[in-house]
Amino acid sequence: MSAQTKPTITERLKSLWDSYGIEVLKFGTVGGAAFIVNSVTVWVLMITVMSESHTKAKVVASIVATIFSWLMNRLWTFRDSRSENWKREAVEFGLVNLLGILVEAGCVAFSTYVLNLRTPEASFISGTIIGTILVTILRYFLYRFWVYGSHR
Repeated sequence: MSAQTKPTITERLKSLWDSYGIEVLKFGTVGGAAFIVNSVTVWVLMITVMSESHTKAKVVASIVATIFSWLMNRLWTFRDSRSENWKREAVEFGLVNLLGILVEAGCVAFSTYVLNLRTPEASFISGTIIGTILVTILRYFLYRFWVYGSHR
């Protein structure tokens, strides 16, 4: 009878990296690029055509960034586990990002209407910085285990 040995911490970390590490790096890269798309779009909208409604500017910018993110995550980050039914996947991705848009826009609305901070800088920080931080981890897990889950 042979005794089974427990995997070492190094072996466990390597297994974890092999399972999720590259995927998390890709997710982070796409997220960083989507953050730039979102940031540039919201800033331009807030200082031009939507200067009177920063919350609306945040929603529009988030929709643009969501479309970009879906394409990049579908074609690159989760390409090995994406669904054959791209319409269903797009709806699920959209639902996850609707939650994200609500959180980001909610942060802008809170800073504007509750804290009375009405500058583009305050709206940018509340919606694009704080809002993004609040939803990034949630998005990863919902993408990984629902939208692009192995059950596909």
